[in-house]
Amino acid sequence: MVNFSEKQEKELIKILSNSFDNAQTFEEHKKQMKTQKTFYWSPETLDFFQLLLHSEGIKKAKESMSIFVHNECDLEDNETFEDLINDLIFQVKNTNLEDIENLKK
Repeated sequence: MVNFSEKQEKELIKILSNSFDNAQTFEEHKKQMKTQKTFYWSPETLDFFQLLLHSEGIKKAKESMSIFVHNECDLEDNETFEDLINDLIFQVKNTNLEDIENLKK
């Protein structure tokens, strides 16, 4: 079990509510992505969270991605946890297993 400060918990709730709950078309999301930062995620990370998304559902996947980013990622150059979480969610949702396997080669 991960213990978050009250401030971290509020930030997580804000991020999670904004990440998946805003239903968007793919075109709307592409527009958003033009201004959103993108990051490199290892094929293993994408693979893990994609499998989690398909096996456990969206709620568990986004909670796990948020916890992963807060515990395993270091912020650099004006990055925010929200930037990282949103990009990870986007890449997991928009990368298929074939793409991930090709990244592993």
